[in-house]
Amino acid sequence: MQKFLNWLEKVLTPMATTIGENKYLIAIRDGFLLSTPLLIVGSLFLVLTNFPIPNWNEFMASYLGKDWAVMFNKPATASFDIMTILAVAGIGYSLAKQFKVDAMQAAIISLVSFFIVTPFSTLFTQDGSTEVYEVSSLPLRWMGSSGLFLGMVVALLATRMFVALIRRGWTIKMPDGVPPTVVKSFEALIPSFVILTFFMIANWLADLTTYGNLQEILFKFLQTPLLSLGNTLGAMIIAYLFLHFFWFFGINGSSVVGAAFNEMGIPAAAAMSVENPAVEKYREIIPIIKMPKKGGVGLNQSYKNMVICVMALAKGKNLDYLREEEALIF
Repeated sequence: MQKFLNWLEKVLTPMATTIGENKYLIAIRDGFLLSTPLLIVGSLFLVLTNFPIPNWNEFMASYLGKDWAVMFNKPATASFDIMTILAVAGIGYSLAKQFKVDAMQAAIISLVSFFIVTPFSTLFTQDGSTEVYEVSSLPLRWMGSSGLFLGMVVALLATRMFVALIRRGWTIKMPDGVPPTVVKSFEALIPSFVILTFFMIANWLADLTTYGNLQEILFKFLQTPLLSLGNTLGAMIIAYLFLHFFWFFGINGSSVVGAAFNEMGIPAAAAMSVENPAVEKYREIIPIIKMPKKGGVGLNQSYKNMVICVMALAKGKNLDYLREEEALIF
């Protein structure tokens, strides 16, 4: 049995290390951290708007007016509706920083590339009319959870292209004495032209299809099926089984499994909060934003049970330190 455990540890440890140190997964994780504080604050206002207390709306309206909910919904709408913009900039910045190139330029290029593949129009129908108009606008639909998948792809691809072009020397060299900010701007000129041209052509090709843009194509054929698959009870049971399996061999299962599943919970949480603010209309099964670091309720309770057993049965002084839960965790 011990040989089998040693063999599993030998096989799993390198795999877990590779996944945990993957630059692209780290970039996605760190990129979302940029928007996390805003999403939390927006969620707090969302809770206050839908507080589960009888006569809550009447109570708030008596002090703040009948339109108080519109005011409180503003922070939630503003934070969730632009989460893709924040994520794109954060992912580009984090990935470029890992490759040791100009992170700020990479973030800006990623953001502009995302806007290139995003339609700047909205279909609009006036009340009492059946005629559909197309008006120039920046649809908030694609700035929120619906555009998140394409945003991640664009940020990773644009930044990786930027890194490759910089390393190949596709830059404009400036003479000595030029301010560093000017040097960095001109160094990014040729890579920016190549990257933006690439996404312009991609957007043009998507415009030739019946869907009209890349956002619609990826949302219908990739993001929706993937989120439907990952946002199920069966998928999460499998995820937590693997999480505990890795922890059994001393590998941080939350980091390994969470790297893949955490990103599935963010669009679900955003969709639930924005599209279905009322609790009774909740439709997403697993709107997690972060997988618990202790492996969920089961593992957390196992710690507590072990502490109780040690306190009740252990007599050796060398086991005293195990009576503290933090010693078991770390």
